[in-house]
Amino acid sequence: MKKNLLKTNCFDVDRKMIIIGSCLENMFPNIYQKLEQESTNIYEVCLEETHLNMLITKIAGMLARNDIEEIKFVTIDKFPHCVQLHYVVKELENIMD
Repeated sequence: MKKNLLKTNCFDVDRKMIIIGSCLENMFPNIYQKLEQESTNIYEVCLEETHLNMLITKIAGMLARNDIEEIKFVTIDKFPHCVQLHYVVKELENIMD
């Protein structure tokens, strides 16, 4: 079951996080089902509704408070708002460096 990333408490995460664009489940249910088999710790976010900076700050707070080993981002190819999710990776690397 997916959770809304921005409504999730910073302490309420597991070692592996999968962050998806919120429309992925409806547009590609087979991919979403594969992700569910991989982990039940799936978070959705829509960058059409949420500013990129809010997402970066939220994930940075989660990383600072937990022993997270892996974060996977899964989006719909070439969808303009989902492309922004991949910029989050670089920003998080910069923060953690």
